[in-house]
Amino acid sequence: MNKRDIELLLDAPLLKTKRLMTLLTVWLDAEDNEDTANMISIVMNTVNDILNDIESATEGK
Repeated sequence: MNKRDIELLLDAPLLKTKRLMTLLTVWLDAEDNEDTANMISIVMNTVNDILNDIESATEGK
């Protein structure tokens, strides 16, 4: 499988993950409860790790 095939396979998951990050960001901005905000931040860190992994995969690392 070449780099372009991998990029095409990961395109939809990448877009969905970015959409999830956007939704979490909006939720965090609107959240008043500190405990919930902390949980959202933890999930955002995990989503960011996933984005980094997908980007690394498409770079062939």
